[in-house]
Amino acid sequence: MISASRRGLMSALLITAGASLVAGPAFAQAANELQLTDLQNLLLTVEPNGKGLLWRMRHRGRAPSWPRDEYASRVAELLPDQVLLDDAMSLAERFLSYIASRVLETRQEELKTLERDTAKLEAIVPPFPRLHYDEAVKMLHEGFAAGAVENKFEWGGDLGAPDETYLSSKYDKPVMVHHYPAAVKAFYMKRDPEREEIALGVDVLAPEGYGEVIGGGERSTSLEFLQLQIAAHGLPQEAFEWYLDLRRYGSVPHAGFGLGVERTVAWICGLHHVRETIPFPRMMERLTP
Repeated sequence: MISASRRGLMSALLITAGASLVAGPAFAQAANELQLTDLQNLLLTVEPNGKGLLWRMRHRGRAPSWPRDEYASRVAELLPDQVLLDDAMSLAERFLSYIASRVLETRQEELKTLERDTAKLEAIVPPFPRLHYDEAVKMLHEGFAAGAVENKFEWGGDLGAPDETYLSSKYDKPVMVHHYPAAVKAFYMKRDPEREEIALGVDVLAPEGYGEVIGGGERSTSLEFLQLQIAAHGLPQEAFEWYLDLRRYGSVPHAGFGLGVERTVAWICGLHHVRETIPFPRMMERLTP
């Protein structure tokens, strides 16, 4: 689906092809040929160059490597763009705090109906704890040694659901895990100038075992770096020439993140299943209502 929004900074063209990620090989092949699978992420990195803070909304498909029964295969995301990683992290912190405070202020009756423990929401205030990936790995090793984590986590891996649950259980508010290994992040993510193997990325983990509600990072502005990454990932450079032109003819520092709308609603409401927040959820075994 292609749609155009005319409201405020949402003037960018939105291309939504999330269903191609979960609807089988034929759809995936068509999406690759049309360059739709993740094209909107690249297209919309143009906007911050001239508009500063940018907000956009999209639907996308999910095909997680560790599927859980509370997942849905098509979810909504809200994606703002900022300047640097620290800016994006500060915005994420203020954003989630504002959501919690507004719900507490305006939705007390609904929270009572849901039997939500409002003390959990009252704790969602800045500042949020910030945890370097290296520190997170150390905590997971300690948890494994104490028998609180079933599998030993190895440095360089992406956090799975049990790892996120353990880390978030140590805090009463969202925790920001940042500076991930570049190997588990997008090829266009900027590297730490002091550690080439580290990407300037961040995941915000909600408490109470709800996992990642925000993921993002700072994007590289280097033409040479992106060319090397495209080659290293075996991608056809000709398909990305338009994207490389954004660096070839000048760029600005820019970072951003995506907030999972349904995951955030489930957390705020205290629901077990993400699909309970969607009127007609798409799941791994079901694409139609």
